[in-house]
Amino acid sequence: MALTFRAAFTDGAAFAAAFDQQIRKGGLLVAGAVLPPGAGIGPCRVAIDVGGTQVAEVDAQIAAAVPGVGVAVMFPGGTAELGALAE
Repeated sequence: MALTFRAAFTDGAAFAAAFDQQIRKGGLLVAGAVLPPGAGIGPCRVAIDVGGTQVAEVDAQIAAAVPGVGVAVMFPGGTAELGALAE
């Protein structure tokens, strides 16, 4: 079972900004996320919460983990689904 990271945004404007700055380019830093001990680079899922409601869950790939910062993910399947949410 793939790990699921939760990316939370306070509102639609915050998500739209993250889409423009990061997701559109193919990735996202899931701030505060922690890679469990023994987990490595590999497939994962990212749940997108906007205003406290989960609006999407998409396939991703773990790119890097920075302790105390978060987990960087890439979206190898593209970002079209998330782009529709940013509009």
